[in-house]
Amino acid sequence: MPYQALLSLWARPRETYRAIIQHRPGNSSVGLYVLAFYLTLAQHLLSSHHSSLAVTLLVLVAPLVATTLLYLQGWMLRLVCGWFDGQAQALGIRTALAWGGVPATLGILLWLLGYLLYGDAMLWEESGQLPKQGGVLVVSLVGLVLTCYSVITTCQMLAEANGFSAWRALASVLLTLMLATMLALAVAIPLILLVLGPDILALQ
Repeated sequence: MPYQALLSLWARPRETYRAIIQHRPGNSSVGLYVLAFYLTLAQHLLSSHHSSLAVTLLVLVAPLVATTLLYLQGWMLRLVCGWFDGQAQALGIRTALAWGGVPATLGILLWLLGYLLYGDAMLWEESGQLPKQGGVLVVSLVGLVLTCYSVITTCQMLAEANGFSAWRALASVLLTLMLATMLALAVAIPLILLVLGPDILALQ
Protein backbone atom coordinates (compact mmCIF):
# COMPACT_ATOMS: atom_id res chain seq x y z
CA MET A 1 0.00 0.00 0.00
CA PRO A 2 1.41 3.45 -0.93
CA TYR A 3 1.14 4.85 2.60
CA GLN A 4 2.20 8.34 1.55
CA ALA A 5 -1.08 8.48 -0.38
CA LEU A 6 -2.91 8.63 2.95
CA LEU A 7 -1.38 12.08 3.43
CA SER A 8 -1.37 13.44 -0.11
CA LEU A 9 -5.00 12.60 -0.88
CA TRP A 10 -6.16 15.41 1.39
CA ALA A 11 -4.72 18.18 -0.78
CA ARG A 12 -4.15 16.45 -4.13
CA PRO A 13 -6.77 13.70 -4.60
CA ARG A 14 -6.40 13.52 -8.39
CA GLU A 15 -2.61 13.23 -8.34
CA THR A 16 -2.87 10.77 -5.47
CA TYR A 17 -5.27 8.60 -7.44
CA ARG A 18 -2.85 8.44 -10.35
CA ALA A 19 -0.04 7.41 -8.01
CA ILE A 20 -2.18 4.76 -6.32
CA ILE A 21 -3.51 3.20 -9.50
CA GLN A 22 0.04 2.61 -10.76
CA HIS A 23 0.57 0.16 -7.89
CA ARG A 24 -2.43 -2.04 -8.86
CA PRO A 25 -4.09 -1.29 -5.51
CA GLY A 26 -6.59 -4.14 -5.39
CA ASN A 27 -5.63 -5.45 -1.95
CA SER A 28 -5.14 -2.02 -0.37
CA SER A 29 -8.54 -0.83 -1.63
CA VAL A 30 -10.31 -3.86 -0.22
CA GLY A 31 -8.35 -3.52 3.04
CA LEU A 32 -9.34 0.13 3.46
CA TYR A 33 -12.97 -0.64 2.70
CA VAL A 34 -13.08 -3.53 5.16
CA LEU A 35 -11.48 -1.32 7.83
CA ALA A 36 -14.08 1.39 7.21
CA PHE A 37 -16.82 -1.23 7.41
CA TYR A 38 -15.53 -2.55 10.74
CA LEU A 39 -15.34 0.97 12.20
CA THR A 40 -18.86 1.75 10.98
CA LEU A 41 -20.07 -1.52 12.45
CA ALA A 42 -18.44 -0.68 15.79
CA GLN A 43 -20.14 2.71 15.80
CA HIS A 44 -23.49 1.07 15.12
CA LEU A 45 -23.03 -1.57 17.81
CA LEU A 46 -22.14 1.06 20.39
CA SER A 47 -25.28 3.04 19.64
CA SER A 48 -27.64 0.04 19.71
CA HIS A 49 -28.20 -3.21 21.58
CA HIS A 50 -27.49 -6.64 20.11
CA SER A 51 -27.00 -10.09 21.53
CA SER A 52 -23.47 -11.46 21.84
CA LEU A 53 -24.28 -14.07 19.19
CA ALA A 54 -25.40 -11.40 16.72
CA VAL A 55 -22.28 -9.33 17.38
CA THR A 56 -20.05 -12.37 16.86
CA LEU A 57 -21.74 -13.23 13.57
CA LEU A 58 -21.50 -9.63 12.36
CA VAL A 59 -17.80 -9.50 13.15
CA LEU A 60 -17.15 -12.79 11.37
CA VAL A 61 -19.04 -11.99 8.18
CA ALA A 62 -17.97 -8.31 8.01
CA PRO A 63 -15.02 -8.86 5.60
CA LEU A 64 -17.19 -10.85 3.18
CA VAL A 65 -20.04 -8.35 3.35
CA ALA A 66 -17.70 -5.35 2.96
CA THR A 67 -15.91 -6.87 -0.04
CA THR A 68 -19.20 -7.77 -1.69
CA LEU A 69 -20.52 -4.25 -1.15
CA LEU A 70 -17.36 -2.71 -2.60
CA TYR A 71 -17.58 -4.80 -5.76
CA LEU A 72 -21.33 -4.25 -6.09
CA GLN A 73 -21.02 -0.50 -5.62
CA GLY A 74 -18.09 -0.44 -8.02
CA TRP A 75 -20.09 -2.29 -10.66
CA MET A 76 -23.12 -0.02 -10.34
CA LEU A 77 -21.05 3.15 -10.29
CA ARG A 78 -19.04 2.07 -13.30
CA LEU A 79 -22.28 1.47 -15.18
CA VAL A 80 -23.67 4.89 -14.28
CA CYS A 81 -20.37 6.67 -14.99
CA GLY A 82 -20.51 5.14 -18.46
CA TRP A 83 -23.76 7.02 -19.07
CA PHE A 84 -21.75 10.22 -18.49
CA ASP A 85 -19.02 9.08 -20.93
CA GLY A 86 -16.80 7.81 -18.11
CA GLN A 87 -13.87 5.62 -19.10
CA ALA A 88 -12.91 4.05 -15.76
CA GLN A 89 -12.27 0.35 -15.28
CA ALA A 90 -13.76 -1.56 -12.36
CA LEU A 91 -10.49 -1.42 -10.41
CA GLY A 92 -10.32 2.33 -10.82
CA ILE A 93 -13.85 2.79 -9.47
CA ARG A 94 -13.17 0.60 -6.44
CA THR A 95 -9.92 2.45 -5.79
CA ALA A 96 -11.68 5.82 -5.87
CA LEU A 97 -14.40 4.58 -3.51
CA ALA A 98 -12.02 3.06 -0.97
CA TRP A 99 -9.33 5.73 -0.96
CA GLY A 100 -11.71 8.64 -1.39
CA GLY A 101 -13.51 7.47 1.73
CA VAL A 102 -10.43 7.82 3.95
CA PRO A 103 -11.53 11.16 5.48
CA ALA A 104 -14.91 9.69 6.46
CA THR A 105 -13.17 6.64 7.92
CA LEU A 106 -11.01 8.95 10.01
CA GLY A 107 -14.17 10.73 11.15
CA ILE A 108 -15.66 7.46 12.39
CA LEU A 109 -12.40 6.60 14.16
CA LEU A 110 -12.50 10.02 15.84
CA TRP A 111 -16.08 9.32 16.96
CA LEU A 112 -15.01 6.00 18.49
CA LEU A 113 -12.19 7.74 20.35
CA GLY A 114 -14.72 10.30 21.55
CA TYR A 115 -16.90 7.47 22.83
CA LEU A 116 -13.97 6.13 24.84
CA LEU A 117 -13.55 9.56 26.41
CA TYR A 118 -17.15 10.70 26.85
CA GLY A 119 -19.16 7.47 26.78
CA ASP A 120 -22.87 7.66 25.95
CA ALA A 121 -22.65 11.45 25.69
CA MET A 122 -21.53 10.83 22.08
CA LEU A 123 -25.05 9.54 21.38
CA TRP A 124 -26.53 13.01 21.87
CA GLU A 125 -28.03 13.08 18.37
CA GLU A 126 -30.51 10.36 19.36
CA SER A 127 -31.92 12.53 22.15
CA GLY A 128 -32.16 15.59 19.93
CA GLN A 129 -30.45 17.77 22.56
CA LEU A 130 -27.07 19.45 22.26
CA PRO A 131 -24.36 17.86 24.41
CA LYS A 132 -23.29 19.56 27.60
CA GLN A 133 -19.60 18.78 27.06
CA GLY A 134 -17.92 21.01 24.52
CA GLY A 135 -15.55 18.21 23.53
CA VAL A 136 -18.44 16.02 22.42
CA LEU A 137 -19.74 18.74 20.12
CA VAL A 138 -16.26 19.39 18.69
CA VAL A 139 -15.69 15.71 17.94
CA SER A 140 -19.12 15.44 16.29
CA LEU A 141 -18.60 18.55 14.15
CA VAL A 142 -15.12 17.49 13.06
CA GLY A 143 -16.52 14.09 12.10
CA LEU A 144 -19.23 15.78 10.03
CA VAL A 145 -16.65 17.96 8.26
CA LEU A 146 -14.51 14.91 7.49
CA THR A 147 -17.51 13.08 6.06
CA CYS A 148 -18.35 16.03 3.82
CA TYR A 149 -14.73 16.32 2.72
CA SER A 150 -14.78 12.64 1.85
CA VAL A 151 -17.44 13.40 -0.74
CA ILE A 152 -15.00 15.84 -2.34
CA THR A 153 -12.05 13.45 -2.38
CA THR A 154 -14.19 10.62 -3.71
CA CYS A 155 -15.66 12.73 -6.50
CA GLN A 156 -12.23 14.07 -7.45
CA MET A 157 -10.81 10.54 -7.65
CA LEU A 158 -13.81 9.29 -9.60
CA ALA A 159 -13.42 12.22 -11.97
CA GLU A 160 -9.76 11.39 -12.51
CA ALA A 161 -10.56 7.72 -13.05
CA ASN A 162 -13.22 8.48 -15.64
CA GLY A 163 -11.60 11.43 -17.37
CA PHE A 164 -14.44 13.86 -16.70
CA SER A 165 -15.29 16.67 -14.28
CA ALA A 166 -15.90 16.34 -10.56
CA TRP A 167 -19.47 17.57 -11.13
CA ARG A 168 -20.14 14.62 -13.42
CA ALA A 169 -18.65 12.37 -10.77
CA LEU A 170 -21.01 13.83 -8.17
CA ALA A 171 -23.98 13.37 -10.51
CA SER A 172 -22.92 9.76 -11.07
CA VAL A 173 -22.74 9.11 -7.33
CA LEU A 174 -26.14 10.67 -6.66
CA LEU A 175 -27.77 8.79 -9.53
CA THR A 176 -26.22 5.54 -8.33
CA LEU A 177 -27.59 6.13 -4.83
CA MET A 178 -31.04 6.78 -6.28
CA LEU A 179 -30.95 3.61 -8.37
CA ALA A 180 -29.67 1.54 -5.45
CA THR A 181 -32.48 2.87 -3.24
CA MET A 182 -35.11 2.10 -5.87
CA LEU A 183 -33.69 -1.39 -6.34
CA ALA A 184 -33.68 -2.02 -2.59
CA LEU A 185 -37.30 -0.87 -2.32
CA ALA A 186 -38.31 -3.02 -5.29
CA VAL A 187 -36.92 -6.05 -3.47
CA ALA A 188 -38.00 -5.12 0.06
CA ILE A 189 -41.63 -4.14 -0.58
CA PRO A 190 -42.69 -7.49 -2.13
CA LEU A 191 -40.92 -9.34 0.69
CA ILE A 192 -42.69 -7.24 3.32
CA LEU A 193 -46.04 -7.81 1.64
CA LEU A 194 -45.30 -11.52 1.41
CA VAL A 195 -44.53 -11.74 5.12
CA LEU A 196 -47.10 -9.30 6.47
CA GLY A 197 -49.75 -9.75 3.79
CA PRO A 198 -51.82 -12.39 5.64
CA ASP A 199 -51.78 -10.29 8.83
CA ILE A 200 -52.88 -7.19 6.93
CA LEU A 201 -55.74 -9.08 5.29
CA ALA A 202 -56.79 -10.49 8.67
CA LEU A 203 -57.14 -6.95 10.05
CA GLN A 204 -59.44 -5.85 7.27
